[in-house]
Amino acid sequence: MYYDTESLRKQLLDEAYAGAFSGLGAMLLDVDEIRNADPEELEESHKPLLEQFLEEMTDEGIYLEFFREFQENRDLRQELLDKTILEYRSEAGAKARIHYTVLHENGQEEGYLSEYMQDAYGGVCFKTFVLFFGESIQYYITEERDGEEQLTESGTLQRRDDGGSGEESRYKLINDIVMSRSLEDFDTLDDLLEEYYRKDFLNGRLFVLE
Repeated sequence: MYYDTESLRKQLLDEAYAGAFSGLGAMLLDVDEIRNADPEELEESHKPLLEQFLEEMTDEGIYLEFFREFQENRDLRQELLDKTILEYRSEAGAKARIHYTVLHENGQEEGYLSEYMQDAYGGVCFKTFVLFFGESIQYYITEERDGEEQLTESGTLQRRDDGGSGEESRYKLINDIVMSRSLEDFDTLDDLLEEYYRKDFLNGRLFVLE
């Protein structure tokens, strides 16, 4: 089955109550139908809506962690492959601001940056990062409301490592290069660098031919 039934049911109810859908919201507000549908009905009737929902969200630059559950969508897998996602739920009427720095494997850190988190829907905010082997994010989140700012969360975010599910991508190749260099696996590093430059050259040739 394409989805875990109860996870799908819960997600659909969450989205229906939160009003996450723009053009599709009215079609998902029949919560009784969602609750009572058997697994086959649930999957077949709502899969097209979910796929359209995911397409709408990603077209708007919105990425949430639960998107990874839809593994059969190859385009979505590729979109998420290089992303480490931090999600946060803000209080009603508040704006969430994230303050963060990149920590490298050698202990070096970059200066702190600060920006508002992007709102997905219903107070669910997110920020995506592209992290390579040995990197992490140290962060804290503040909420701004009525001219006041309050610290609400802090932590460290590690790079998500799911092995890439066998996907080939420029990001995965660069990450493998960084990992090989860190582990001093120079034979593998040489092979990966050769592959990287070969692909870079071929991509350049294809661009010229077009």
